[in-house]
Amino acid sequence: MEENEITVKANCSLDRLKSFLLNNGFKELENYYFTDIFLIPAAINIYEENTRDILKKAILLREANGITTNRNSKKMVFKKKEINEIGEIVSQTAIKCSIDSIEEAKKIFYAVGFKELMKISELHISFIKDNFKIIVKKNIDNNYVLIEAETNMHYKTIKELQNKIKEIKDYIDLNDFFVKKAEIELQRIKDEGEVKNG
Repeated sequence: MEENEITVKANCSLDRLKSFLLNNGFKELENYYFTDIFLIPAAINIYEENTRDILKKAILLREANGITTNRNSKKMVFKKKEINEIGEIVSQTAIKCSIDSIEEAKKIFYAVGFKELMKISELHISFIKDNFKIIVKKNIDNNYVLIEAETNMHYKTIKELQNKIKEIKDYIDLNDFFVKKAEIELQRIKDEGEVKNG
């Protein structure tokens, strides 16, 4: 079964959302910090290229550090997403490779002509109810909260995920089921003119 996901934006604080979930049958599973460093070819001028086209070329260096879990990992990730004309993720795949050192991996990519585009750090808290698992993601630097749900053996389609997540409709923005954090952050960087050079 091909995996897919929805991501919505919370319209309340993390504490309020967490309280609602725990009081309405969700069980808290794991807490961990999650960081993605986006690397792109150094020749790309982010002010001249479309945001989505830039991110199609990005390599991610991903690190997870457990708080209430032993989830500790470092990976190199390349994601391929098929996105339709209205911004919905039709399908996606990811190639992942475990690495020993984020810093050493960065040096290799810098040596072959990549640069650091941005770094996104989040606190992740996972919850489950009726085999419906969500990950609540609080952006550390910009303080917004996203909620992600992936298809599984019990919720096999995007429509099923959308219907299920509407159970918490008072706490989320239902206008967009495909919020893309990387696009949000890259657009903010473009607007503020603060891209790094590797």
